[in-house]
Amino acid sequence: MNEIYEDIRRVAEPAIEALGMELIKVEIATKHKGRILRLYIDKEGGINLDDCVTISRQINPMLDVENILKGSYTIEVSSPGLDRPLTREKDFIKYKGESIKIETKESIENRKNFQGEIVDIKDKILVLKIEEGKTAEIPLFLIMKARLIPDFKL
Repeated sequence: MNEIYEDIRRVAEPAIEALGMELIKVEIATKHKGRILRLYIDKEGGINLDDCVTISRQINPMLDVENILKGSYTIEVSSPGLDRPLTREKDFIKYKGESIKIETKESIENRKNFQGEIVDIKDKILVLKIEEGKTAEIPLFLIMKARLIPDFKL
C-alpha cells in the first residue's frame, strides 16, 4: 500500500507545487460507496475552495492516465486543518517551536504518546520539549502520527 501512496505523491506533487501549493498528506479510505482518495494541500496564507477545485480538476485526469488506483474512486481535496498532520522531516523543521502531539509505533521511555514543543531535528531524531527542563528524543521512523496542536489565542 505504501507504494500506491508514493506513486500518487510522485504524480500529484509536481503539479500541486507548480500551482504554489504543497501536498501535505495522501489518504485512501474505503466507504460503503467505494474508495475515496483524499489529498490534503496547503499554501502560505491557507487554501480556499477554489484551490481545492483547481487541484481536483488537475490531478484527477493525471491519476486516471497513470492508472495508479485500479477501479473507481472519488477524489477529495481539502485543507489539513488547524491540527495539521506532520508527515515528513521538512514539516517538523518548518514548525520548529510549535506544540504537537505524537503517537509512536513503539514505546520510548515507557510511553507511546507525547505532547510538547518541537525543539530541533538532529540526524532524523526529533527533539521534543515535553516539560520544563525535560526533552524526549524520538526517531522519525517511529512516529506513527504527529499533529500540530492548534493555538487559539484571542
